[in-house]
Amino acid sequence: MSTTLCSSVEEMRKTCARHQDLREQFNACLHDLKQNEAQLEILRETAVQLEERHTGIRRLLESAPTEESLQLEQEIDGVGRQVRVWMTELHEVHDRRVEIDCRLLRLNSELKKNATCVKLANIDAELLQSRHERRWKSFLQDTKLSSSKLSS
Repeated sequence: MSTTLCSSVEEMRKTCARHQDLREQFNACLHDLKQNEAQLEILRETAVQLEERHTGIRRLLESAPTEESLQLEQEIDGVGRQVRVWMTELHEVHDRRVEIDCRLLRLNSELKKNATCVKLANIDAELLQSRHERRWKSFLQDTKLSSSKLSS
């Protein structure tokens, strides 16, 4: 095999390996995205619960005597703390989501570019195969002509 052929085949192998690596990274990114979606859903449910709890407390405050008002104030403080925790978590999950989205865009772009390289490598492989077949046929014809001249 010629050096050019060896290097072409090696380039094709590298391109295919890179494509496989990109696909694995893309799949991992999709997994992260699903996890992020689940986290956002939990945070949405928590937001609904906190809102319902806040509404209930406000109703009780409007009709409660003084002692119960103090208890409700404490309850409101507790809800406020939970809301702050929820907001912090929401911010972290959102930041992670932006990071995942950016990674997905980058990987998708790289995958498309690499898929083109794989297609080009396949075309190169077909050309190499075709060139080899032509040379082999030519060699066989030359050998056949040489042996027929020798036998004459």
